[in-house]
Amino acid sequence: MFTTYTLNELAEIANNTVAVKEDSTKPKVSLSFELNRSHILKLTKASAEIIETKVEEITPKKEEPKTEDKKDDDKKESENKDEAKDETKTEEKKDGDAKEGEAKTEDKPEEKKEPEPEPKKEYKTTKVPHTYAIAIKEK
Repeated sequence: MFTTYTLNELAEIANNTVAVKEDSTKPKVSLSFELNRSHILKLTKASAEIIETKVEEITPKKEEPKTEDKKDDDKKESENKDEAKDETKTEEKKDGDAKEGEAKTEDKPEEKKEPEPEPKKEYKTTKVPHTYAIAIKEK
């Protein structure tokens, strides 16, 4: 006795959008057979698997400075305020000197802020398996 199995869905799966992509494998077909007491093989299960490789860009996380204690932050803020007061006093003195008729220019060159170099782009590849069950028609 001969048995013919028809797997019509296999052609549709092979032409599927996932299977046609460049980074996908060819469909791998798995067939499961069963041997009964009469020594006759019967197809019990059929499936096709396509493995798609996806490439995703990883966005780096910006690291924030770690703060140990709030007290340290408060001390830094108060120091910054004191420095700002000192700077305003020195500026007032300079303005007073300039009013006397002397034109003063600052000796400090202007600092140009260079743009930060862009971090290197990192990519992550993941393999996504797609498994399709195939209906079996027996003749």
